[in-house]
Amino acid sequence: MAKSYQVLETLINSLKQTVKLQALRFEELSSKDFPYNSSKEHIKIMREIYQESLSIIKKFEDDFKKATKEPEYIELEKDLKQMSQTLTWLGGNAINIISSSTRENVSQNTVFLVKYLTTPFTKDSRFILIPIDQHNYEITRWGYLLQSLIKLIEIEPSVLSYPPNSFSILSFPAVYKDNLVAHSLLGHEIGHFIIWKKNLEAEFNNVIRFEKTKMELLVKQELIKNKTEQNRDLSKAEEDQIRNSVQQVIRSNVAAGTEELLCDLIGFRIMGPVMLFSLVEFLLSDTSAYKIFEKYPPPALRLQILIDEIKAGNYVEEVTDGEIQKIIQSLIDHVQNFIIPEDVSGYSLQEKIQYDTWKNIIPDLQKIANNVINQYKELQYSEKTFGSDMPPLVKKLMRFVPPCEIEQGKPADLISILNAGMIFRLSWKKILPDLLEKEQEKIESVLDALVIRSVQQSEIEKELQKAKKLSVL
Repeated sequence: MAKSYQVLETLINSLKQTVKLQALRFEELSSKDFPYNSSKEHIKIMREIYQESLSIIKKFEDDFKKATKEPEYIELEKDLKQMSQTLTWLGGNAINIISSSTRENVSQNTVFLVKYLTTPFTKDSRFILIPIDQHNYEITRWGYLLQSLIKLIEIEPSVLSYPPNSFSILSFPAVYKDNLVAHSLLGHEIGHFIIWKKNLEAEFNNVIRFEKTKMELLVKQELIKNKTEQNRDLSKAEEDQIRNSVQQVIRSNVAAGTEELLCDLIGFRIMGPVMLFSLVEFLLSDTSAYKIFEKYPPPALRLQILIDEIKAGNYVEEVTDGEIQKIIQSLIDHVQNFIIPEDVSGYSLQEKIQYDTWKNIIPDLQKIANNVINQYKELQYSEKTFGSDMPPLVKKLMRFVPPCEIEQGKPADLISILNAGMIFRLSWKKILPDLLEKEQEKIESVLDALVIRSVQQSEIEKELQKAKKLSVL
């Protein structure tokens, strides 16, 4: 009994100290410079969580003083340990997230892009942008985990200034900090967010259809394999378990890959052809075109879908300048030639089933993506905008002039700037064959600077024009 008393007393004092130290860390973070408000809002609710935690610890202390029996001490010890583990994990991760989201780590130009991409959702959603070491773009439903954890320690979300489940984390490769063109892939991540927000998982799962004959053959192969390994006949219950397991794995893999394809299609409708070119650079930098991953369709399939979208939308035909039209078509043809002929001969039966299933549901996914973008028309990037904007913007880049205006006094569309930047990035060697070697070495950094400057100037000009309209009113 005395030992339990001492353990509890130590736990309570330790937890109080942890809470005070982490609360102090968030107070220190509040003085940092962040490029958007979401980080500061997250700091505010974390400080509120720790304030609420102190009240809960006070209740533990009161219960501790009233406790007289060993079972009561054991139950209190269990609750205290859970609270301590939860707050330590939560605080450590929240500190890492917020520390990573300072202006030092996140370019303001990327914030412009994220602000545009999240415009329809800012009323009830908050996005925090952070760099990561991995070569990947991600969106994390951090808010749902945050809300679950604080409920675990009996803090009601309603007492906080902002709903905990409103926070999402957008991550980008740290090496791409100033590569705004590459950040076009954030359009794909917003696709994931829309799927969550609109609860589209059931809708795209309903269109998934498997070829029955091949599925039965895969199950049969697995049954024979298990029977051989165990050197005996399997019971009906064992056979049913194996059949269900095989089908569950396939369904899980196909569902995950289907979401990726749908996000590509949504991202394309938001970003335009730059989505294809960014995906080429990203996917084919470290893998082959037809390499199939457990839960990801092969790059070639994803790229072919976007090429077909460009063709169906007549994006190239809408370009109003013959020279620029040829440049863009040449880039698309290069990607097309790289991924044909289709090379799936090395696929296992399971991989073939997944690949065929993904291919067959593309028309259904296109319909879902169209329905989505019709609900967020402010995000839709049309083929006509692409067609009219590319000639003046690409030609400015050819002269190393920031493509911030379509014409005098008309700021360029942010997405058009990114499309023009990518087109020039991939084609400058053909466009400017006479560049000196020293100039060629610098062109990537020069291009990044031009795109960044263009976005800045375009956004400033848009704000100035808004201000002038308000002043007239």
